[in-house]
Amino acid sequence: MLYEKLNTQLKEYMKTNNTVAKDIIRNIKSRITEHLVANRLPHDEVSDEIVVQVITAYKKSLEKAVVQLQKGGEKSDHLVCEYSNEIKFCEKYLPDASETEAKTLEIIEAAIAELGETNKIGRVIGHIIKNNEGLDGKLVKKLVSRKLRG
Repeated sequence: MLYEKLNTQLKEYMKTNNTVAKDIIRNIKSRITEHLVANRLPHDEVSDEIVVQVITAYKKSLEKAVVQLQKGGEKSDHLVCEYSNEIKFCEKYLPDASETEAKTLEIIEAAIAELGETNKIGRVIGHIIKNNEGLDGKLVKKLVSRKLRG
């Protein structure tokens, strides 16, 4: 499980005194704990789905920050570099993009079959996002549009 992997790697980074990686993992773990508390979920066993969901949200927030910081000029170059490294670090724990796209496409096909929609893209997207927590909205929109428009 990913949560145990995070714990194991945190211990390794503490032993090797890798403060950057150690801090990133601690940040991810604190975000996982916040998610568990906010959603009143048990803390004893954290599923891979929750870990992926939290890391994905964290990665998206970093990407938004990088875009904003790039507008700031030279003064923010070191933060852009730091956040970009954190994004790369997070990607190690996320599923492959093609795997995510395949799973999302399965969900889309099931939703289209369930709704029987062939031309109402917004309704299909809304149904999918409402019933499937943690999906990338941009990816869902792109795939639904491609699927329904042919």
